[in-house]
Amino acid sequence: MILLEAEDTADGVSNDKMSMNRIFLQLIMIALFIFPGVYGFSSPAESTELVLTLWNELDKIPSSLDVSGKMLQPDEIVKNTLEDARWILSGMIYGFNVRYVPSDRERKVNEIFTVKPIAEVPFGDPSLRVYKTWTTEEKFFVQIRYELKDFERRRIRAWGSNIFPASEGRGKASLFEGSKGRLDAVRDGIKSALRNYLRKRVKNKPREIRCKVIIDQPPYIIINAGGYFATVKIKFSMDAVTPYMIY
Repeated sequence: MILLEAEDTADGVSNDKMSMNRIFLQLIMIALFIFPGVYGFSSPAESTELVLTLWNELDKIPSSLDVSGKMLQPDEIVKNTLEDARWILSGMIYGFNVRYVPSDRERKVNEIFTVKPIAEVPFGDPSLRVYKTWTTEEKFFVQIRYELKDFERRRIRAWGSNIFPASEGRGKASLFEGSKGRLDAVRDGIKSALRNYLRKRVKNKPREIRCKVIIDQPPYIIINAGGYFATVKIKFSMDAVTPYMIY
């Protein structure tokens, strides 16, 4: 611990008073060390694990049914939820390669939007585990925890830098897509976040956008008005924004 010591000033501040000030500062530092929760701050980059709480509906809508229309059992729901968690966690740790071609009616260009994981948390990774499950309000909740490896923590810490722009978007998908719809809503939220950022900074509609995107926080997913809605916060690194050369 290093404390800056001030010299006696000409207005008569005594050595005793300066000593008391140093003792007071030392007591504050000791208190912060013993009780870090008082003024401490824990960022995701400082965490040793990531925690996700995901849910599935229990009533008879597509998300709780398999392709044959049979009701899924709790262990099957947990397995499906783990797969969703793997995709989200991969996006939070490693990120995605994103390609976005905005639609343009006048040029007869159809929209293309692809989100591909740069790397994935392996299936069956012992660091990925179900911590607890519970049921409330016709939803089956699964809390999943992933213990970060040292190199994964370094990746998250690097993405925490202010050099990477941040944005937020809200995506949606049809309720009748079932469990697939939740992740589709997250993908749409990533697209929305990119559009919200670029709309203010790129004057003319680009021909193509390529970038690397990381999910900055666990997405918030709800059901509303017959659809899944996901609020997604991202950080990204722009690889290329390709303009139209001739209108």
